[in-house]
Amino acid sequence: MAQSMGAAALLTLSPAYAITAGSHHSCGLRSDGQAVCWGKNSDQQSSPPGGSFAAVTAGSYHNCALQGDGQAVCWGRN
Repeated sequence: MAQSMGAAALLTLSPAYAITAGSHHSCGLRSDGQAVCWGKNSDQQSSPPGGSFAAVTAGSYHNCALQGDGQAVCWGRN
């Protein structure tokens, strides 16, 4: 299950293989592909969906991640 966290996310993210930052939030991928986000969550940008991802990138108030099958999943401000 994906998680939205505060500063403690840095401790629970390890080992991480990707980190990205938006305007007031950040997200990372754990080694198992789980997304973890922390920071401002006014547009649900720090509330990632569950699943396993191969890549993640952040915009100002949104994020998009690539699943293993190539499907893109985005969350946050539309």
